[in-house]
Amino acid sequence: MQYISIAFLGFTVVSLALYWLVPQKARAYILLAASLFFYALNAKWLLLPILALTAVVYGCSVWIGKKDAAFAAAKKDMPREERKSAKQKLKKKKQGILLLECAAAFGMLIVFKYTGFLAGTLNAALSLFTKAAVPIPTLLLPLGISYYTLSVVSYAADVYYGKVQPEKNPLKLLTYATYFPHIVEGPIASYAPFSKQLDAPNALTFDRFLRAAERILVGLLKKMIIADRAGMAADVVFSHPGEYHFIAAAGGIVLYAVQLYFDFAGCIDLVRGVSELFGIELAENFRRPFFSRSVQEFWRRWHMTLGGWIRNYIFYPLSLTKWNTRLTTKAGTIKNAYFRSTLPMLLPLLFVWLFTGIWHGASWKYVLYGLYYYIILASGLLFEPVFALVCKKLHIRRESGAYHVFQILRTDLLVLAGLTLFRADTVRQAGRILLSVFQIGAIVPELAGLKDASTLSILDFALLLIGTAAFAVLSVCEEKKEFNLFDALEKRPAVRWLFVTAAILAVIALGVYGAGYTAKPFVYAQF
Repeated sequence: MQYISIAFLGFTVVSLALYWLVPQKARAYILLAASLFFYALNAKWLLLPILALTAVVYGCSVWIGKKDAAFAAAKKDMPREERKSAKQKLKKKKQGILLLECAAAFGMLIVFKYTGFLAGTLNAALSLFTKAAVPIPTLLLPLGISYYTLSVVSYAADVYYGKVQPEKNPLKLLTYATYFPHIVEGPIASYAPFSKQLDAPNALTFDRFLRAAERILVGLLKKMIIADRAGMAADVVFSHPGEYHFIAAAGGIVLYAVQLYFDFAGCIDLVRGVSELFGIELAENFRRPFFSRSVQEFWRRWHMTLGGWIRNYIFYPLSLTKWNTRLTTKAGTIKNAYFRSTLPMLLPLLFVWLFTGIWHGASWKYVLYGLYYYIILASGLLFEPVFALVCKKLHIRRESGAYHVFQILRTDLLVLAGLTLFRADTVRQAGRILLSVFQIGAIVPELAGLKDASTLSILDFALLLIGTAAFAVLSVCEEKKEFNLFDALEKRPAVRWLFVTAAILAVIALGVYGAGYTAKPFVYAQF
């Protein structure tokens, strides 16, 4: 049951009716039942691993809560030295429990998602010495495993650090882990705000209902009008590496960036809209990433909840480890203040980008994808004083509008190169496509061939161009004038109803459908 399907629409309507008709105390259970039903319907027996993982995390977190409470009650009567010793012992026990939770979560992720990759890598290494090989198992991938793994790990870590109190109700924690609107593609939710809204959801007023519907329609427009058309053309270039050159090859890369952004952002709009119908607001996941002036800023604006998770639960903890603290101490002897503060960041950043790469997929291609961004970011940090000096010598004002435009274009080109590696089946294929951009070809015949091979008509390309341009203008307004589409529509009722009507008709009449009028799956669901 895909998010864009009649079945999902019916499922959501029934769930909403039951949710708002029952008393407040029972609504969380309706939401849990809907989430479990959705998951079981899509993944069947693969619901069992998530139930087991949630049980492990629940039990461990309750244990930590009891030990913290016992220590808090006993420490008042302890001498200072005894209290310090008891606190250290408790900390070590809690660390062991947290490691157990992380091992259970990431162990399950490795078994289901990375077993084939690890077995293949091992066979490649063994082939250098012997003909023996380990069998490569074929395992079904549980729905949303990458997302609920990060969710439960964040909850376990927040309990360990005392940011949230351990949840006493296991069903409430299970609702958080399996919440059906965001389990497939995110956004990744923190437990504290989710829990508060689950206990006291926002009332579903008519204005709130209409705003949620508008967000869902915007998501459908992004997905079915723009992303799916862009994907049909981009697939032709990536399926025939080296056959298209110059403008056609560059166009294929740009079209894939258009596809991925509007597909992912459209899904998040849809998910947030559905969640708002249940009175629960999910975090924003995109903030106009292609207006970024640096790659670092791009990743602060793209998939923001994943970036926030990595920053809070990988970068900061690694930065505070003993070995990085020693590195920071050694860096303190460096005279240059910039390098003294920058160098200790480089090793944690390496682990951050290795994790980011491998999280996206079980392939060495994704490891290289993470390393690509690490090299760019590390180089930018290390050479920042050089860039500043060059700009000063050449009298380039880094605060000027022209320089900001240059920064945006430079960042987007680096991102497009990274997306080529992300989309290509192999590293070699990505290299061939990138090289073909610099080879002059027969522009008009290649563009005509691209149109014909993609089965898109002139009208399709016109809709793709108009839709992309419309959202680009909207993004410029949001970036420059702090404009918000939904706030603007709320202030103009006539325009609001015109937009809703036009959006519904556009999705029905102009949306891309496959056999049996089914919409294409979301791209990021595979991760």
